[in-house]
Amino acid sequence: MANFVMQGRTNAEIAAEMFIAEITVKKALQGIYRKLGVDTRLELVMALNADS
Repeated sequence: MANFVMQGRTNAEIAAEMFIAEITVKKALQGIYRKLGVDTRLELVMALNADS
């Protein structure tokens, strides 16, 4: 799911691509943010790019 965020996709676009509800995307991203210690999509992208 994080790869979709890195591509600049919205929660709605991610949900449609994965055939899941938009709220499911939102909750999953919140879990990813928490595990990586970030608060925003930009911080997520920056953290993932730093690991690359």
